[in-house]
Amino acid sequence: MGPLPATSPWVTISLGAALRQPTPEAPPSSLIDAADAQLYAAKTLGRNRVCLADP
Repeated sequence: MGPLPATSPWVTISLGAALRQPTPEAPPSSLIDAADAQLYAAKTLGRNRVCLADP
């Protein structure tokens, strides 16, 4: 095994969030799907990003 790669002393975060008003037509999984989509959008944009779903 070779030498370990250099590490950074910093921790970065990408965050995706969503807010939804519960309705009979919108299952709970729609909230999770919306937040998940925003997480992947934040990761695409780079480190230290927060993306929020439109309500």
